[in-house]
Amino acid sequence: MAFARVLLAALALGSALGAVLVLTTGPASVELGTLWYGYAAESLNLTQALIQRYVHPAIWTHVLLPVLLMPAVSVFTTVSITALLLRLLLSWRYRQPN
Repeated sequence: MAFARVLLAALALGSALGAVLVLTTGPASVELGTLWYGYAAESLNLTQALIQRYVHPAIWTHVLLPVLLMPAVSVFTTVSITALLLRLLLSWRYRQPN
């Protein structure tokens, strides 16, 4: 369970740092897909090809594409808050006496 706690903490920290990066380097309304394309276009294209070919094209079209069209700050903030809440829930659950 220690691995899950470290993973959630790293996810929360990374998302918070990503939100700070977006807020300090560009407009707050930059889309997540635009930000990803600006930093690593080849990984975005590879991700799209892998999801469409090996998982299902509808996953890319109906799940991931709408997320990529959202403002990056809102995505980073949502992920970091969710990870922090899960971290708090896990730590609270294991502190309860049996």
